[in-house]
Amino acid sequence: MNHNSSFFSGKIVKEEYSKKERDMKYIVVTAIMTLLTALPVVAQAYRWVDDKGQVHYSSQPPQNEKSEKIKMPTLPKLNDADVRAQEAAIAKQKEKEAKQANLDKAAQQKTAQTNEQLKKACEGMRKDLALYRSQPKVRVNVNGEARRLTPEELDKRISDLEKSIKTNCQDF
Repeated sequence: MNHNSSFFSGKIVKEEYSKKERDMKYIVVTAIMTLLTALPVVAQAYRWVDDKGQVHYSSQPPQNEKSEKIKMPTLPKLNDADVRAQEAAIAKQKEKEAKQANLDKAAQQKTAQTNEQLKKACEGMRKDLALYRSQPKVRVNVNGEARRLTPEELDKRISDLEKSIKTNCQDF
């Protein structure tokens, strides 16, 4: 199963096969196994040419025509060991897919957690931006000392917050 997760532009991008596609694999394998066990060991076919020169093939010989019996290639008969090996392979694949499903669930939970943290950070940046825009004189603590931001420092913080919000907070 292909699974890729990457952090791109503040969002988790995830690609995976659907459960429907995995289930389809089991259906196909089961159908093939059923068909192989249901087919006869030796199949027969007949070939003949009619009065018009048309070649025909059939599983039954013609009534009033001379025909040639064609022996069809035989399919290998599956023994118990082959069936058990197939069942073991299917069980191993199911186990592998169950592990992948657990990994996918963990990745989804991590993505939700990351998105929640990003949402909270965006809310904080928006509050700070609103505060900086509404207060011409903003006090900050620098090394334990309170001081006011200069108009240039305030403009820089506003500009930085606007850029950060535009880059990281469009979905929140």
